Amino acid sequence: MKLKYPGGVWPVMLTPFTRAGEVDTEGLTALVDWYIDMGAKGLFAACQSSEIYYLTPEERRLITRTTVKAVPVIASGHTSDTVSGSVRELSAMAEEGADAVIVISNHFCRSGEGDEIWLENCEKVLSQLDPAIDMGIYE
Repeated sequence: MKLKYPGGVWPVMLTPFTRAGEVDTEGLTALVDWYIDMGAKGLFAACQSSEIYYLTPEERRLITRTTVKAVPVIASGHTSDTVSGSVRELSAMAEEGADAVIVISNHFCRSGEGDEIWLENCEKVLSQLDPAIDMGIYE
């Protein structure tokens, strides 16, 4: 299925935490409901504003799984700098129900590496993902 952009506002999701430092799923559910009630047409889960660099892969999955509601959801959860790690993380977001998965472009090569390395790694990742997954890119 190809995600059709419905227009409107698509907020980036924040991650509420409990005092113990765990993902507050009740708070996250309330935030999702609030965004929907305020007219959000979609949500961007497990993104940099969600603190993905400080979360475990399972926590990133939990955030996406909790965010998937009555509106389309795009999700990233992409923090790995390896091809296999990128494929695993991006596939996980699709498995959790994201309507589209967003790659973070600076994870395809390291500082100082040329365009050829970026293109090679990007092609490797994309070729290993399920072609039915709708994709996007940012940064």
